[in-house]
Amino acid sequence: ILRKEDHEPGSGWRSILGKAMADEIGGSDWPVVRQSVYGRDRGAIGQLALAVAEAARKSDEAAITILRRAGAELARLALALERRIGPQDIILAGRAAGLHPLIGEGFAAALPDRRVRNVTLDAARAAAQLAASLPVLTGLPLLARN
Repeated sequence: ILRKEDHEPGSGWRSILGKAMADEIGGSDWPVVRQSVYGRDRGAIGQLALAVAEAARKSDEAAITILRRAGAELARLALALERRIGPQDIILAGRAAGLHPLIGEGFAAALPDRRVRNVTLDAARAAAQLAASLPVLTGLPLLARN
């Protein structure tokens, strides 16, 4: 959006993606955009993915490209992890994976020689189940005591 604005002022914010992003951040004037880009934490910035997914559902080409690239980037991270720990099954899971099918398509396209599975799971539930399965450790000092 901002790249389009640099080249043709007003064009980025008139696009489907631009309108979705302006709605999400509360406007399109520079003070609002600057505060959104530089003043928000990573979680708030991540929320913008919802607007990108919505714009992709409305056939915005920039949003479609962003989501495919996001899938490819997730695949790159999976391969980097695999280089550290050895060959593994590669599974796409988590909130980002469920945001839009294009993310899964980009992920699979970046791993053409691999069988990729998409899994829907509740991360909080999975963490709780894992924690419940671990043995209780006793006699360890509490690090947060001070």
